[in-house]
Amino acid sequence: MVVEFMIGQLPWQDMKFLKDTPEEYMTNIILYIDTLHYNSIPDYDHIAAHLAAAVKAYYLNYDSPPDWDLMVDYKGPRYEKEVDGNDGGQVK
Repeated sequence: MVVEFMIGQLPWQDMKFLKDTPEEYMTNIILYIDTLHYNSIPDYDHIAAHLAAAVKAYYLNYDSPPDWDLMVDYKGPRYEKEVDGNDGGQVK
């Protein structure tokens, strides 16, 4: 809210919601969710079926990490060996 007051708008304000998603499948899910009432219990199998159809239609992989996962390329800490030989070949 402070950002909006300072610069007049939010940085993500002009971004399209769900712009890179399979539109027909997400539309079906959103339309279904719109039919629910406050006390309604969602039919999660119905939603999962639409998601599974999108995965199949777009040749996606359930095991792929999400695009926002920054740890995909993480290789772990880098270790270097001492070259003077005084450490007995220990990795530091």
